[in-house]
Amino acid sequence: MGKKTGLFKKMLAGILSLTVMCGLVTPVLASDKNDRFSYEVDMVIVVDISGSMNGTKMTKAKKSAKDMAEAIWKEQEAHNINTNIALISFASDVIHYKNDGTVFLQKKDKSKLFNVIDGLVAKDMTFTQGGIHEARMIFKKSTGDKKIIVLLSDGEANRIYEPKINLDDYMNNNKKVLEGSFYYDKAGQDTTTSKGKFCALAEANLAKSDNIDVLDIYTVAVDCNEQAKEFLKEVASGDDKFKDSDTDDLEDVFQDLTDEIKDKIEKEKLEKELEDLNNRIDELDKEKAELEKEFAKEKEQAAKDKEELNKEINDLKDKTDELEKAKDRLEQELADEKEKSEEDKKALEKEIDALKKKTDDLNEAKENLEKELEDTIDKMEEDKKELEKDIADLDKNLEDLRKEKALVEEELNNKIKDLEDRLNQEKAEYEKDKKELDNKISDLNDKLDKLDNEKTEIEGQLEKEREESKAERDELRESIDNLDKKIEEMNKEKAELEKELADEKNKTKEEREKLKGEIDELNKDLDLINKEKERLEDKLNQAIEVFDKKVEKLEDKIEQLSKDKDLLEADLRKELDKMNKEIEALKKAKEEMEKELENQKNQSSKDKEKLNNEINKLDDKISNLSKEKEKLEKDNEKYKGKFENLEDDVRDLRESIEKEKDKNNLKDMNLPEGVKVNQWYPEKLVSLPDKKTYDDGESIDMTGMKMRFARVIKSNGKYIRETEDLDYKDFKSNYRGWEFNLKTKTAKYEETTNGKMKIVFTFSLKDPNKSW
Repeated sequence: MGKKTGLFKKMLAGILSLTVMCGLVTPVLASDKNDRFSYEVDMVIVVDISGSMNGTKMTKAKKSAKDMAEAIWKEQEAHNINTNIALISFASDVIHYKNDGTVFLQKKDKSKLFNVIDGLVAKDMTFTQGGIHEARMIFKKSTGDKKIIVLLSDGEANRIYEPKINLDDYMNNNKKVLEGSFYYDKAGQDTTTSKGKFCALAEANLAKSDNIDVLDIYTVAVDCNEQAKEFLKEVASGDDKFKDSDTDDLEDVFQDLTDEIKDKIEKEKLEKELEDLNNRIDELDKEKAELEKEFAKEKEQAAKDKEELNKEINDLKDKTDELEKAKDRLEQELADEKEKSEEDKKALEKEIDALKKKTDDLNEAKENLEKELEDTIDKMEEDKKELEKDIADLDKNLEDLRKEKALVEEELNNKIKDLEDRLNQEKAEYEKDKKELDNKISDLNDKLDKLDNEKTEIEGQLEKEREESKAERDELRESIDNLDKKIEEMNKEKAELEKELADEKNKTKEEREKLKGEIDELNKDLDLINKEKERLEDKLNQAIEVFDKKVEKLEDKIEQLSKDKDLLEADLRKELDKMNKEIEALKKAKEEMEKELENQKNQSSKDKEKLNNEINKLDDKISNLSKEKEKLEKDNEKYKGKFENLEDDVRDLRESIEKEKDKNNLKDMNLPEGVKVNQWYPEKLVSLPDKKTYDDGESIDMTGMKMRFARVIKSNGKYIRETEDLDYKDFKSNYRGWEFNLKTKTAKYEETTNGKMKIVFTFSLKDPNKSW
C-alpha cells in the first residue's frame, strides 16, 4: 500500500472543525455506552456499468468499490462510528441495490455487498446524471452526520433526463441550473457527450446545495482521457476529492476519513469538559459577588471617614497640577521655537540641493544636444559630397547617351512599328477595362448607398423598439409598484387587526369572530394581489425577453452589413490590383525599349530621335495611367473612409444597444437611491417582533424581528440579486456597515389611538467600506 500523503486528512480536519464550532454537525449521544459519542456516516457508491466500461475498466471499477468499503469499515467500532453504505449502478437505466428493502448496507452485510459488486456487467449507454440523482434522493431522507458520494466512471456521459429548460442557452451562457429543471419522473433520453456532462455536473451541484457542509463527493477516474478527468474533477467537491484508479491510495484516503471522525469525537468530549468547567466558574463568580457586596458595606463607612481628608488632598493636588501645567507649557514653547528653527534650516538646505541637482541635469542635457547637433552637421556635409559625386556621374552618363544617339540605325524602324502596334492594342484593352472598372465603381457606390439606407432603417427600428419596450416595461413596473404598496398597506391593516384581536380583554366573542373574518378576507385579497403581481412580473420578463430577441435580430442584420462591406472592399481592391498589373506591364515595355536603345550604338541621329520620341510618348501614356491609378486610389480612400464610418456607426450602435440593455437590466433591479451595484443594503422587514403588546412605560423588545439585506451584483454580463435574512440579534449592533437605531425605546399609551403605537427604527450607513 502506498504512503499516506495526509492532504485529505488535513482538509477534512479543517472542515469538521468548522462544522463543530458553527453547530452544523451535532453528534448523537449513544445510549448505555458510558456517555460515549457515536457518529453516523452515510456513503453511496455510484458505479458506471455502461458499455464503454467493458473489460479492464469494469475490473478496476469493481476493485476500487470494494477497496473503498473495506477502508471505511476497517476498525470503525474502535472509534464508535457507524457507516452505512448504499450501492447504485447506472447504464441506460439506474439501479439501487437495496438490503432486503432498506436503503443502506452495514459492515455485517459486507459479503452481500461484495457479491453484488462482483456481479456487475457493463452494457448500454451512460446515464451519469441518473446515478447522481438517485444518490441525491437517498440523502434527502438521510440524517447522517457525514454524507459521502463516490462516483466511479470513465467520464463519458451520454444520457440525461428530459430537460424543462433550453440546455443550449444554459450551456452557452453558463447559467446555473436550479431544482425542478428536469422531468425526473420520465425515462432518460440519449444525448451528446457535452450535454450529458453538463447535466451530470448540474445534478452534482444540486446535491452539494442540498447538503451544505456535510457532503463530500469523491470521483474515481477509471482509465480516463484528460478531458474526462477534468469533468470528474468538476463533479468532485474539490481537486483532493478526485482520484485516479491507476493509483493505490484509496484505502489510505478513507482510513484518513475514519481518523478525522475519531479526532472530531475527542474534540467534542473536550468541549463538554470545558462547558462543565465554565459552569463551575459561574458558581464561583456568584459567591465572589456576595463577598464583594459585604465588603462594599464596610468600605462605605470607611469612605465617609476619608471624605474630608480627600477633599483637602484634592485641593492641594489641583494647585500642584496647575503649577506643573504652567511649567510644562513654558518648556514646550521653548522646545517648539528651537525645533522650528532647525526644521526651517533643514528644509532650505534640501531645496538648495534640489536646485543644484536640477541645474546639473540641465547642463548635461545641453551638452548632449550640442554634441548631437555637431554630429548632424558633419553627417550632412558627408551626404552633400556624396550627392555631388552622384550628380557628376549622372551628367557623364547623359553625355555618353547623347553621343550614342548619332549611332542609331534604320533597322530599329520595324521594332518601333511593332512596339507602336502593341501599345495601341494595349491602349484599346486599357480603355475597355477602364470602362468596365468605371461601371463596377458605379455599382459599388450604389451598393454603399443601399447599405447606408439599410443602416438608417435599422437604427430607426431599434429606436422604435426601445421606446415601445421601455413604455411597456415602465407601465408593468408601475403596476407592480402599486401592487407592492397595496400589499404593504394590507399587511399593516392585517397587523393592526391581529394586534386588536390579541387584546382579548376589551373584545366580545362576536367582535373577535368578526375580526378573524376580516383577517381571513385580507389574507384572501393578499393572495389574489400576489398572484396578479406574479402575473405582471412574468409578463415583464416576457417583454424583456422579446426585446432582447429583437435586439439580437437587429445585431444580426448589422453583422450582415459588415460582411457586405468587406465583400465590396475586396472587389474594389481586386480592380486596383488589376490596374497596377497593367501599369507594371507598360513600364516593363518601356524598359525593354530603353534596353534596345542602349544596345544600338551605331544608329543614325534621326532614327535615334524618332525612337526617343516614341519613348516619350510611352512615358506620357504611363503618366496618364499613373494619374488614373492615383484617381482610383483617391476613390479607394474615399470608399475606405465610408467603410470606416460605417464600421464606427456599427460599433457605436452595438455599444448603444449593450448600454441600453445594461441600463434596463439594472433598472429592473429597483436599487434604492444612493445604493450602488455590489453594495449591501437593508431591503425590507421580513417578520415583526414576537412581542406585540406592552404595558405603559415598558421597554420595547425587538426579539423575533427579521430584516432582509440585499445587494445587486453583475455575473456573466447580467445583474442578479443576492439576499440574506437576518435575526434582530445579528444586525442590532452593526451589520455590513449599517447601524440600527431604535427610535421608540419604551411603550407609551395614547388615548387618541386607543393604545395603538408605532415602533420607529432607522438604518444609517456608518462604514461604507464594509457594505461592499
